[in-house]
Amino acid sequence: MTADGTPTKVLMEEHQQVLKKLSAMEGLLGNLEQKDKISIELKELAYFFKKDFWLHFDKEDSALFPELGNYIPRNAGPLQMMFIEHEDLRNTNEVFQHALADYFEDKDMSITRETIRKAGMGFIRSLRSHIDKENGMMFTLANAHLTKEQEDDIMRVFAQIDASAAKPD
Repeated sequence: MTADGTPTKVLMEEHQQVLKKLSAMEGLLGNLEQKDKISIELKELAYFFKKDFWLHFDKEDSALFPELGNYIPRNAGPLQMMFIEHEDLRNTNEVFQHALADYFEDKDMSITRETIRKAGMGFIRSLRSHIDKENGMMFTLANAHLTKEQEDDIMRVFAQIDASAAKPD
């Protein structure tokens, strides 16, 4: 995280990193038959989308979106849609992660590969669309409404989330 950044700048930088990982994952989903060749990279991406990625949603759900809720309705419109999409993405990722676990355990490979492709591509499409909405609409609203003090408070919460993630389990 950049100490002198704004919350939206930090989140947009994280979005860029996520989009790169989504592109890499998309390439791997077309090569699931080459398990020996793609396993290491696929496991790394699977871990990222199982653990690390959700810190980003924590930052939005715990810090940015509550502050935006002071300016736009929380239970309607774009803010409500962001929460719904976060939940949908969590559910799709759960299916994807379960299928990947089966894949790495060599369970019913034909069905497993199809489930990975379907859930993985659904996750990729949905997350790309979600990122576009956040970058284009939610962050524009945040930049228009949030005060410097609110941005500083959000950045403190971001730092707490990052610090808690860095602690060993």
